[in-house]
Amino acid sequence: MSTIDGDTVVDKEKKVWYNLIMLFMVAATWMRIMGLSFVIPSLSKLLLTLTAMLSSATTFICIILGYLLVTATIFKALFQESSIAYIDFLFSIRSMFDYMMGMYVYEVEKEYVIVHTLLLWVHIYIANIFLLNYLVAILSTVYEEMLENGEFAFKVMKYQFIERYNIAF
Repeated sequence: MSTIDGDTVVDKEKKVWYNLIMLFMVAATWMRIMGLSFVIPSLSKLLLTLTAMLSSATTFICIILGYLLVTATIFKALFQESSIAYIDFLFSIRSMFDYMMGMYVYEVEKEYVIVHTLLLWVHIYIANIFLLNYLVAILSTVYEEMLENGEFAFKVMKYQFIERYNIAF
């Protein structure tokens, strides 16, 4: 319990529920604002493009997660005793993700330096060249499709918005 001069301000369990209710209300408010944004033509096209990109990238995210699990397993199995970056499986996954983002760690014991460097090169090559270019290709394809279909998608969203509130009047 939090206290100010010996008085209880808020019970910790109630505080968690208050925070959850507050988060729900903030999320509901922002979802309402986003719903209204679909009626404005320029915002609608951008938001529709963004949602299409996010939905089409879900399979890519699954591919990345699978790839990170495989590489983390390999690096942990080979280098868990030679570097602190591979002591735990979660550390190994985080290290693989960090390497993919360009934050490299070269600290391994001397007898593993060459093997670690070669495997790190292979990981960087696959992750940065193949997988990130694949993501760019997915996103550019979705962007081109939304340029063609954006006006129609905006009119559909506007019609649905008007239809939803027209019934009430």
